[in-house]
Amino acid sequence: MAENSKIEWTEHTFSPWWGCTKVSDGCANCYAERDSKKWGFDCFGPGKERRRLSEATWRNPIKWNKAAEKAGKVARVFPSMCDVFDPEGPRNEKEKLYDLINKTPWLLWMLLTKRPENIKGMTPMRWWDTWPKNVWLGVTVEDNRYRGRIDEMMKVPAAGYFVSHEPALGPLDFEGKYLNYLEPFTEYDPMLNKTPRINLIITGGESGSEARPMHPDWARGARDQCLAANVPWCFKQWGEWAPYDGEIAREYETIPREKQTPDLKWIKEYSQFPDRQGMLRVGKKKAGRVLDGRVWDGREA
Repeated sequence: MAENSKIEWTEHTFSPWWGCTKVSDGCANCYAERDSKKWGFDCFGPGKERRRLSEATWRNPIKWNKAAEKAGKVARVFPSMCDVFDPEGPRNEKEKLYDLINKTPWLLWMLLTKRPENIKGMTPMRWWDTWPKNVWLGVTVEDNRYRGRIDEMMKVPAAGYFVSHEPALGPLDFEGKYLNYLEPFTEYDPMLNKTPRINLIITGGESGSEARPMHPDWARGARDQCLAANVPWCFKQWGEWAPYDGEIAREYETIPREKQTPDLKWIKEYSQFPDRQGMLRVGKKKAGRVLDGRVWDGREA
């Protein structure tokens, strides 16, 4: 599992198992399934046996917790290769995970799911009396079609919530009710007696060979709602496609026509964004994560 993760909004990744089953459009080009197959594991899909991890891997979060306590700074941990609330996830590993979470108060566990309806039935009863301060619940919401997942998540009295608008397949309108009631943003601190209710919104484009382009206004729409409500917002990445404007456009136009890639798409979707936005396939690394001249890390509102 990854220490010092390359995922922009977390410090570490730790998955209690590998494997999941696709449930919505955002799963179509699942990076976790792609990486798992690349490493020789066939553990994604209904009925597939999930891959269990070694005891040495399970000891990593204990090490991270000690380091975070010594530094006096909480570290985020994200289970990246599974959905903790997948009904086909191994029961024993779930119980081990919950015990591990209780033993690591200096780690902030970011539990992301597309199955919020399963949370209540798959978390320990003791959590419902006093939810652990070091657990945030999150849901993936690719666009407005899946906004109901937020309502379902909010039924759980968690210490904090976050939303992953990734891969962004359309605009996401929070309609105020998901953001406006929040207290001013405060980072989780295990030394505080009271943990304020916190939210984080993450927006990102898709990566991989079959990646779909993201309209820049889908990201700007999420950002602007967060800024208005004092909610941290992280722009994770453009993904494979970058806007065909500015430096990308100028560089592309210097390439001889016979060597230009045909991978230029124009997006015109949804009445909110009537303009035709050109998106050029340049690869995740080159596309980067700068929006409107700056990087948005989601560590502050």
